[in-house]
Amino acid sequence: MYKKILFFVFIMIFGLTQNSLAEDSGFLSDYSGLEENTEIGMENTRFYMHPDGFKKLAGYKAIMIDQPEFSVAADSKYKSLKPDDMVALAEALRSVLNSKLAEDYVVVDEPGPDVLWIRSATSNLYLKKAKRSLLSYTPAGFVIHAVKGALTSDITKKISFVEVTVEAELLDSMSGERIVAFVTHRGQRKDKAKKQKLEPSSWQELMSIFDILGSRLDCRLDNARVAEAEWKNCVELFPEAELEEK
Repeated sequence: MYKKILFFVFIMIFGLTQNSLAEDSGFLSDYSGLEENTEIGMENTRFYMHPDGFKKLAGYKAIMIDQPEFSVAADSKYKSLKPDDMVALAEALRSVLNSKLAEDYVVVDEPGPDVLWIRSATSNLYLKKAKRSLLSYTPAGFVIHAVKGALTSDITKKISFVEVTVEAELLDSMSGERIVAFVTHRGQRKDKAKKQKLEPSSWQELMSIFDILGSRLDCRLDNARVAEAEWKNCVELFPEAELEEK
């Protein structure tokens, strides 16, 4: 019974569903305890929550958002991403989380007491290269921060995100204690041998996942500070389908 309650807790925080489970990439500090839920719509998303997760989340007063990491699948048709491109994409995703959390909580750059550490990654990326254009040339000395939005748009036009895995964990920034962890997969490559149709993901879908994570975490942190009778339904407030249509 207690285990089912924890499943519901995680739904209230993230509430993501997906088509298939992803292989472990090695990004998370610990994959033990991750479980597939088959009872409340999370059959294909693995997650873990500390038994005292509610109580622990309520104690954090600041948040440290680490730069998201990227890793390309070994069998991806296209494996090459320029270092500057990786930084631009990572910062775009971090900005999404920051925009959702900074309104209500202090976002810091260093660990400390009562600081919640958010680590995230886009792993097992299966990419296809789009048609090359002159815009794929990056001049020496190009300043990313000056035209970050334009650069990100250009990058995502040059590659197609066929499959993507999002991994994230919430840790105590001082002890490294894991409070929440999850892995979810999006997209599907074409595989004739498996009679598998192409169902590609996209950069927009990836951004929407981070949007949802930030919004629901912000909502859940608010809930952790009030009586249960005052809790908001974070999933209903930030429905996945609605955000994916952006």
